[in-house]
Amino acid sequence: SFLSGCQMNQQTPSSSLSNAATAVANPDSVPVLHFKLHSYGGFCFNTYECKVVYAGLAQPDNPPGKLRPSFESVGGEKFLKTMGGSGHIDIKNFPAPAKVTWRSKDGTCHSAEIDIGKIFKDERIIHHLPLREFAFQDNPMASSDDPTIVLVVDDRTIKVYMLASINTNREQIPGNKYSYTKNELTLAYSQTF
Repeated sequence: SFLSGCQMNQQTPSSSLSNAATAVANPDSVPVLHFKLHSYGGFCFNTYECKVVYAGLAQPDNPPGKLRPSFESVGGEKFLKTMGGSGHIDIKNFPAPAKVTWRSKDGTCHSAEIDIGKIFKDERIIHHLPLREFAFQDNPMASSDDPTIVLVVDDRTIKVYMLASINTNREQIPGNKYSYTKNELTLAYSQTF
């Protein structure tokens, strides 16, 4: 069986941070956006084996073997920003907590439950974009896709990010007509085991 011979200790996170929009008249203010669906992506780094079960899907499900590369070696948060909304999509807020089992770089077996619903209990899309940059300033929600929640296991640390993709009224990369979307990645939760 998965991680056979490992004694599991259940740990549950205690911290949390934080589609309808709150209308905002001031173009410099940041509109409040809510979400009822989200996508999910999971990644494991610096582990010998790792499995995350969330919304009925095991992703990732890395079997025992050689040590996986470190988070920083693949680009860290920059890698997460470029992955876009890949993974499991259209998950209704919120399924049961994610169940994570893994063996860290030093060979220690771990298990944890990460309550994504508790981390994002206010159902707000985390972003810092002012209204003046939205593609549809009269309807900010029309400029936003459902966010992607990304769970990263890196050795003994689990981090949960929100990736918000917002369509803007200008190129994010000058001269690139395909760059009218801004991906904002925000760390919402971190725990070391």
